Amino acid sequence: MSENSSTVSSPLVKETFQNFQLNNESIHHSQLRICILKILLTCLRKIMPYINVKITKDAATTIEQKKQIVEEMTQTLVNVLGKKPEHIHIVIDEIEPENRGFAGLLTTEFRRQKN
Repeated sequence: MSENSSTVSSPLVKETFQNFQLNNESIHHSQLRICILKILLTCLRKIMPYINVKITKDAATTIEQKKQIVEEMTQTLVNVLGKKPEHIHIVIDEIEPENRGFAGLLTTEFRRQKN
């Protein structure tokens, strides 16, 4: 692949490639590999819906609840956007309460004040 993005035929790949060029400077091999991976990820996300759910880690959250979240979000994308379930990716990230904050407080502090 040339540094010149005009040699790239797909508009999506061309646009993505242009976004990763810095001031038209040459791209080194390691940078080119990273650029190609980012292009591929960008293309896949445009084709395959990707939902990232971030919740505060809680001992009370069960696998059944997570299963329900995945099933209902998948069904929503099927119903609303007409997507195929096998193309939908859902990732649930559980964040430690001390690594999340709102209203100027860490979640752990907020919960202590609430109780």
